[in-house]
Amino acid sequence: MDDALLYLDEKSAVLHNISIVNVTVTERCLSTGEDDGKLTFFSAVGEFLSQIYGMDSVIINQFMYGIRGSSGSLQTGYLQNLETKERWGWTKQQLESYDGNDSIADWILRKIGALIMSLLAFFLITTVTSLIVRVLTSSGVVLMFPLFSFFRSLGMRGADERILA
Repeated sequence: MDDALLYLDEKSAVLHNISIVNVTVTERCLSTGEDDGKLTFFSAVGEFLSQIYGMDSVIINQFMYGIRGSSGSLQTGYLQNLETKERWGWTKQQLESYDGNDSIADWILRKIGALIMSLLAFFLITTVTSLIVRVLTSSGVVLMFPLFSFFRSLGMRGADERILA
């Protein structure tokens, strides 16, 4: 992918016939479908939760699959969030592989692969976390910091974490 196009200034973009489209979407528009749409319970919950998980994935998917050429084919594209400066790029071939034209065997294999990768990530994270907890518990460090914090709350001036180091 050639995401260098996102770094061009406006004059160079016009010189090379590159279309730049600025799209501003509000949270209300994303949850109800229009900016002055009626706020229902579900759309209010969605608007609240969007503050936690964000809306970038929704917008990126809409751009990737929504912008098509004159023949209706998917297009290679690039997208930049002006607020966070994050950049995304995709190719036509990447989109076509997920467009639903695959056989049932390809779909099943993709789902099994995602399941295996999810389980592997879960087991790795669980293993590392339990190892850290076991080491900290066996060394007593996990108990010392709350104990020293308790001593400081009682007014003991000498109870400082630097003693533990």
